[in-house]
Amino acid sequence: MESLAEGLFGNRALFEHVGVVALLVAARWAPVLVVVPWLGVKKTPALVRASLLLVCTFVMMPTALAHASAELGLSRLVPALFARELMVGLTFGLATAAPFFALDWAGQLADSWRGASMSTVLAPGSGEQTSPLGAFYLLLGVTLFFAVGGHRFALEAFADGIIALPPGGTLTAEDARTMAMGTAQLLSQALRFAAAVAAPAAACVILAEMTLGLLGRAAPQIPIYFVGMPARSALALVGLLLSLGLLLEHLPGAFSRAMQETLRMLQAIST
Repeated sequence: MESLAEGLFGNRALFEHVGVVALLVAARWAPVLVVVPWLGVKKTPALVRASLLLVCTFVMMPTALAHASAELGLSRLVPALFARELMVGLTFGLATAAPFFALDWAGQLADSWRGASMSTVLAPGSGEQTSPLGAFYLLLGVTLFFAVGGHRFALEAFADGIIALPPGGTLTAEDARTMAMGTAQLLSQALRFAAAVAAPAAACVILAEMTLGLLGRAAPQIPIYFVGMPARSALALVGLLLSLGLLLEHLPGAFSRAMQETLRMLQAIST
């Protein structure tokens, strides 16, 4: 251990190289820690966030040092390198978080359709306002993510991203456009996933509206507005319960596809 420390600190070029690589890996991790809901560190104390960033950087350092350019040092430490790592980290973070965003959106849609759009709660981890069903589906997604080992797969995918696109490389305008288009595609897939999750609730609400309309025609004396509020809400919840089975079956695949698409995009940039 003493010889390792002496070799590291005694060799200034090596010390600078390791320090710069660590800074770039931390820059890539920073957006991930802010964006992904399964880490939930956005509203945690600064000391906890800094500690988690330090741990994540330390875990990825062997992989980064093995694939980073040997020429990295303080002389080549420019803001463009940080910007590039922040962009790569943000892309990976959005890809990992997209299925969770979809679940939150699906819950908010269902709450809006069932007449509970005014009910708001704080989303766990992020502290952003969402609907009760949005928070429920977000927590369900995080629980399932850890249950199927998604966190291990995400860390492996992040390491593969470092191998495919090592820290310290250049990022051209064409690469930036590719990443932007890839991120937009991932978010569009998340929107489709949200619509699919909320579809049973939408069908139940439409069925309730048609039934209430026919009932209002047949018996105008019935206060349809007050009768329809609990019926609409109950049927929307029934629709969401019906979708839970399909959700639990397809959600792990959604996590996997989002991260695989990101890795393919990073590999395409590296070639």
